Amino acid sequence: MTRKLKTILLCTATGLSILILALGSTILFSSGISAAAIKTLTLQAADTITSYRFTMQMTMAYAATQYGMNYSTLLYGTGAVDLIHHSLQMHNTVSMTSLSSLAMTIDYYLVNNTLYMTMQNGSQGATWMKMNATTTNQQWSALNQIQNQLVMLQNSTVERLPDDTIDGVPCQVLKITPDVATLLQYLLSQQATQSMQTPQITPEMIQLYKNMITTLTVKCWTSVDTHLVQQVTQNITMNMMGMSMTMNCILHFYDYNIPLSIILPEEAKNAVPYENYQSHLNGYPSKDN
Repeated sequence: MTRKLKTILLCTATGLSILILALGSTILFSSGISAAAIKTLTLQAADTITSYRFTMQMTMAYAATQYGMNYSTLLYGTGAVDLIHHSLQMHNTVSMTSLSSLAMTIDYYLVNNTLYMTMQNGSQGATWMKMNATTTNQQWSALNQIQNQLVMLQNSTVERLPDDTIDGVPCQVLKITPDVATLLQYLLSQQATQSMQTPQITPEMIQLYKNMITTLTVKCWTSVDTHLVQQVTQNITMNMMGMSMTMNCILHFYDYNIPLSIILPEEAKNAVPYENYQSHLNGYPSKDN
């Protein structure tokens, strides 16, 4: 092979490499828009949301080897939220595996500024509870999943990842590094939906969580066209007092701005006030007795 031919082949290969890299960049990133700009457009698009549906799948695994303890919790939820009429419906199936297995369903309805909730497992009948829930109430904030994700996005630094497609929707993808206090508020609020109470966050609690978190990865997929959130994934590993906890969560959002009708089930209309139900569990007389 002559030197001239080698030179031609080398130049050709170099040109093809540059072309492939250029095409690859075009495929991976739909535009030259920055991560910060995508974040701003996503937060602005939130003002256009009147309703949405979502699914949530969360796995939490706990391990304490020195105590011989390993168990996991799997939650699968579906929900619909009407922001115009301040109403929502959410159905969760929760299963826990340890020495014995436990499964239950949890239903929430928020109608006319009242939150209704029932938990049921195979051996017990369902008891409906209710409590006041205004637009500023923590329970509304905890169950309004898109609001939770937008608050986390707002209080975060972002990095752009290669584009992707979710259910046929072209998406821009952000890697999110949330503020620890915001993340802690979100985690505690999700746990509190089962007890209908949210603990207060203190600076000491924030520092404790900072020390316990060993890995944290949050990603957000937003539509290229509408900038509405399509999917969020959260992967967190924590170590605390000899126990490790790993949480993996996928939230999928769809059917934005399609009119909803949230109808309270008939059996929920006789719900017991939460204060009375809690007093009954604790063995104290209710305020009405």
